[in-house]
Amino acid sequence: MPARQTTLLSLSLLGLSALFPASAATYLAGGAYDYSDSSIYLAAGTDVSQRVSLHAQYLDAYEFVFRGTADIYLANGFSAIAGFSHYDYSSSDDTGTILGLGYKFAAGDVPMAIKGVKDTVGDGYYSFGVFAYVPLGRNLAIEASYKLNTDDVDNEMGLGVRFRF
Repeated sequence: MPARQTTLLSLSLLGLSALFPASAATYLAGGAYDYSDSSIYLAAGTDVSQRVSLHAQYLDAYEFVFRGTADIYLANGFSAIAGFSHYDYSSSDDTGTILGLGYKFAAGDVPMAIKGVKDTVGDGYYSFGVFAYVPLGRNLAIEASYKLNTDDVDNEMGLGVRFRF
């Protein structure tokens, strides 16, 4: 991973951990990711309050992709999603705004979420994602995701491990 991406990711993760105390929903995650030429992802997140959580995601697609979002919990499992994305290509870069809605629920003992968002990066695209977190213990889970993207943007699929602390 080039120094610029490592620095950006490190500062983002450090910022999340320094600004907010650890809660049951504070996590670090990473694993395999299929998007464009990507093969890995790293992610972190934490609850700021009972109604707001922050999330950061790094992908090694292109030069790198970074996404930062806030989930604002509304009611009955629904949340509003707002944030930004930054795509660094070898010859240029682009930053966009992310806006959408999410819904959290459980399928048996497996926490799940669905999210629909609009990302204005490039010419803009819509994304519909399904996320599942299979608990392996109190603080460890396997996470899996699939995102269907519009406007000729590659679909995304991830499989990794999430550690809560």
